[in-house]
Amino acid sequence: MKVFKRIFQRPSETPEGIRVVESEVKEERLGIEPIYIKSMNLESSDDLKKVGDELRAGNIVILNIASFMSRDVEGLKQAIAQLKGMCYAIGGDIGRLGDSWIVATPRYVTIQFREQGTGPVT
Repeated sequence: MKVFKRIFQRPSETPEGIRVVESEVKEERLGIEPIYIKSMNLESSDDLKKVGDELRAGNIVILNIASFMSRDVEGLKQAIAQLKGMCYAIGGDIGRLGDSWIVATPRYVTIQFREQGTGPVT
């Protein structure tokens, strides 16, 4: 138990043997807004508007398509075709993370897959 207390100490406490160097952190990031990674469920084609809004805002979206896939395979194919079009229109990227997960990225974010069995959505 003492080990956990030592690892998860409050930041105001300094563990023995650690030298703390204070420095000024600049918050200025040349006008770049933060990029968020957002997880969403794609339940129907109606959810595509929210996904598109997030992509246009510059955020990365990870979609769980399991429930949509189990209910309406043809509707899911159409929704993915629309999602591909959105990604293409904004210069983004789209890829499959597994059997029921898709990642869509905005412009300036490219997906690079290495493992066999995952890859671009076709």
